[in-house]
Amino acid sequence: MMNMTRKQKICCIILSIFVVCGIGVIVGIPNASPDYRLKIVKENNDTWAYIIFLENTPVIYQKYIPAIEGNVAFESKKSARMAGKLVIKKLRNNESPHIKKQEINRIYN
Repeated sequence: MMNMTRKQKICCIILSIFVVCGIGVIVGIPNASPDYRLKIVKENNDTWAYIIFLENTPVIYQKYIPAIEGNVAFESKKSARMAGKLVIKKLRNNESPHIKKQEINRIYN
């Protein structure tokens, strides 16, 4: 920074900060991913449900199979876990947590 006035130096520094910040936005520097946790619980009628926690707060309690008409419960711990893991994956990818019928069919096949 030869022969630059104080004002020019300050402008140069501010411009550099904007460029670095702009590159961070363009490149998409990831934020720390939210801490989602899955808990599988047995219901009173020998069916299963899942609870998804964000940090330590329950945000989703699902005792019925999503995308299936009516109130059809999870009959196995495994299917509840697989559905819950799928929802967490969607949440971490900033997608809607809704599960489609095709996705449920993949869990049960």
